[in-house]
Amino acid sequence: MIDQSTKRDLKAELLSFLEGAECYYIKSTTIVDKISFNGRNFYSKYKRVDKKPNSIVLNQHLKREIKVALPLKENQIFIRYFGKESNKFLFLLNRLIRESKEEIFLYQKDKEIDILIVLKSNNSLEIKRLISSKLREFLEIEWKILPDKTLPESYNIFPLPYKIY
Repeated sequence: MIDQSTKRDLKAELLSFLEGAECYYIKSTTIVDKISFNGRNFYSKYKRVDKKPNSIVLNQHLKREIKVALPLKENQIFIRYFGKESNKFLFLLNRLIRESKEEIFLYQKDKEIDILIVLKSNNSLEIKRLISSKLREFLEIEWKILPDKTLPESYNIFPLPYKIY
C-alpha cells in the first residue's frame, strides 16, 4: 500500500509500530470501560486486548473492519491537531522537529491531523514541553499531546491511521 504522493508504504510503517507492542486496543461504538483515575471518571470506547498485535489485526484494520490503537512507547509522542490552521501548525511543528532532529510521521484522519513523533533520545518529556510552549506562542490550543500523565493508560494510545498525509 504505497502512497503515490509521499512514496511511503503505510503497511510497512504500521508493521514497524506493531513490533514490541505487548497489547493493542480495539475501538467500539459504545463505551466499554469506566476508569476512575486521580479522582476523575473516564469513559473509554477502546477495549484492551492483552495479546501482541499481528499482521492479521493490521489487515483487518486497513480493511476498516476494526479500528486499532497501540499504547505509546517511551520514545513516542502523539499529537492530534483538530484546528483550522493546519498549514501553520505543520509549518511550526516541522521547524521544531527539524531543530531536534527527531523522526516524524504524519497521518490524516478525516479533517484532523495525527502526528507520531518517534524520538531518537529518551528526553520525550523535555521535547513535549518544548513543542507545547512553542505552539502556544503562535496558535490557539487546538491540539492534544500524548502521553499525558494526567490521563489513564488507555487514553495514552496512538490510533493507527488509514492514510498518509
